[in-house]
Amino acid sequence: MNDLKMQLQKRLVANVIIDKCAANDHIIFHEAWCTQDRVIRFTTPFFRKLFPIAKTKTSFWETGDLAMYEVYIAPNDFSIACLISDHGMTKENKEIFNILSKLDSFSKEQKNFSLKKWAYEPDESLENVFARFDAFLASELEAFENSISAFIANAKKEDTVYLEGEQNNFTGSKYERNPKARKACLAYHGTACMICGMDFEKAYGPAFAGKIEVHHIVPLHQIGETYVVDPIHDLVPVCPNCHTAIHSKEDGVYTIEEMKSLRRNL
Repeated sequence: MNDLKMQLQKRLVANVIIDKCAANDHIIFHEAWCTQDRVIRFTTPFFRKLFPIAKTKTSFWETGDLAMYEVYIAPNDFSIACLISDHGMTKENKEIFNILSKLDSFSKEQKNFSLKKWAYEPDESLENVFARFDAFLASELEAFENSISAFIANAKKEDTVYLEGEQNNFTGSKYERNPKARKACLAYHGTACMICGMDFEKAYGPAFAGKIEVHHIVPLHQIGETYVVDPIHDLVPVCPNCHTAIHSKEDGVYTIEEMKSLRRNL
């Protein structure tokens, strides 16, 4: 197939897909969102409910949407992806985004789900291409969104996702700690210092039970953004003395093992 014929076929495919999107009542589509005959975009009520449009309508696509399906049309192949932009996200949006980023099918680098891709031969009937797209809109799109909904519901039910590091504006930067993450950390590790073994209850009595500090193995100020914390592997209980010592390293922080080694060598 010569270049001209390939371009004409590509444009034909794009025009038909645009017509199918415009005629579908179950998606939200505007032809102005498309990029010529290369990328066709639409979103759905599901994603607008999941990520409500802000009043300012500022987003990566300048529509206010944080999630958008993109259909990529090339001369010999066709693919569909669902992109989620973290531009302009609220704290609630970020919580959902961080849950979704834990799915194996989510590309953290591209910030998308690759949903469907196939190559078609130059002599293949375009009806086959359109039939595949119809099947995606008719059932596969809904199945994908149902799987996302179920995953989010399960993650919230288990309450295993802890967001930390949300910045609040004031003179300097303050990084919020999540009390649920602290509670989960102490439930697993206990309330004795991980380095020296000091336990407030044993040292000062029952009134001081549970009094211990929680140390972030990677300091929040180094991360500088909201992230999903693992309370078992990212957090450890330490007493105030050991906590101060951990952060006294000139070029960073001491690790827990380094601190234990220093104590053993005394």
